[in-house]
Amino acid sequence: MSGAMENNATIGAAMADDRLAAIHDVNVDIYAVLGKSTMLVSQLLKIGRGVIIELEQKTTDPV
Repeated sequence: MSGAMENNATIGAAMADDRLAAIHDVNVDIYAVLGKSTMLVSQLLKIGRGVIIELEQKTTDPV
């Protein structure tokens, strides 16, 4: 590779590194919905630790 081509490759790699560094500083919130359930407020108020809430989805449904 010639000197000019090596220099261009080095500059291109540095620019790519700068773009990747900018992406690494972006905060992104990610949510995964595993299921939904509908219930009355009175039922919601009775929920305590260890209560199992039945979801509307099946175990075979995609996440």
